[in-house]
Amino acid sequence: MLANSVPFTPLSQIEKFLLISNHELVKLIFCRLPASVVIVLGKTNRRLQFITRYFMNEIWNLRTFYRQVFYDEAGAAELLASGDVMLYGPLVFRFFDKTMVAHVWDAAEALDVCVHVQALDKLVDFMSREGFFFNSHETVSFIGAINKELANIRPWKLKSSGERNASQKDRSAWGPYNFGRLIQRNWYQRVRIHVVRCEPYQHILSLHSTALMHFIAWNRAISIFPRSTFTSRVSFVASQEEVREDKTGRSFQKWFFAYAKTHKIRLVGLDHRRYERAELGKRYIGDQRSWIIPYVGKGDDAIPKTHTLHGPHFEVLDWTSSTTRADSYIRIGEPEIWRSVQIHRAAFTLALIEFNSFSNAFRSLRRAATSHWSRIRFSTYHEQNN
Repeated sequence: MLANSVPFTPLSQIEKFLLISNHELVKLIFCRLPASVVIVLGKTNRRLQFITRYFMNEIWNLRTFYRQVFYDEAGAAELLASGDVMLYGPLVFRFFDKTMVAHVWDAAEALDVCVHVQALDKLVDFMSREGFFFNSHETVSFIGAINKELANIRPWKLKSSGERNASQKDRSAWGPYNFGRLIQRNWYQRVRIHVVRCEPYQHILSLHSTALMHFIAWNRAISIFPRSTFTSRVSFVASQEEVREDKTGRSFQKWFFAYAKTHKIRLVGLDHRRYERAELGKRYIGDQRSWIIPYVGKGDDAIPKTHTLHGPHFEVLDWTSSTTRADSYIRIGEPEIWRSVQIHRAAFTLALIEFNSFSNAFRSLRRAATSHWSRIRFSTYHEQNN
């Protein structure tokens, strides 16, 4: 053996099994394993790292998702290149959770699309090219329905995407508006469009719980809370207000309750426990705590050199910040906004405590003085009578 040669490490039993066994069998095994187990397996040695990466690229393949959902893959990639159109909802969650078997689009499951009202034209054009038709018993025209909603909104509520929308109602969506492909007079493959006036990611961050905050945008599949959802199997309630007109939020919440019960995901609302592994603090879309799956088009590298995404910033605070409401465990908002509220609230609470202490001391002094004065008066009166 040469002095500079690298010694060959014999294959382990698990490596032999993964290399010799049928490709589809190994892929099925990786689909059944939790994502955390697959990651730990890949960290064992370099050979297992290449094997797990290969199968992970097949299981979580965004290009396969595009091709199964849309006819025009390049058109879908162009539509989803920016953040004004996003895919989300149950179908995207199942893509992450590996319950969307082989990326086959079940006809009973609708694809949810969140779109900014300013980007409706390009979405409608793309839907027309894809063969989707508007399906509604209440109105004939989709654009007419949107114009009716715009007419009913007060002028100062028509905020641009750059302005702050703090209200849950401002971040709620219009719709859903149902589209479908018509084959032999039967609706096949349905799409639900949710129109928002804020940035689509703001609407997604205002959903009921963290397990619903997975979406496809900027040609990446993005999970904001992957560790909590797919490793700890926990979903933290984040909704702060109940909007009666928000049909989207209620339908997602109803679907997730049934899904969580079947796949053993625990919903955490008002709870005094501290979850140390929760993804809290100052964050941005694409940070190290996010799970990013890039779209690799035809002719691109199998594994892109870089797929970093430095998206919009936000902040996640738990119940200890005293900013959460109702039955929620966390609050998600713009950076520093709720933290400043927390500081001001703490200062106000401290001032209130100081005021109460001063007030209590004054009342105690007054009671003592009154009691002492009463004793003096009684003793004086008793002496005079005597």
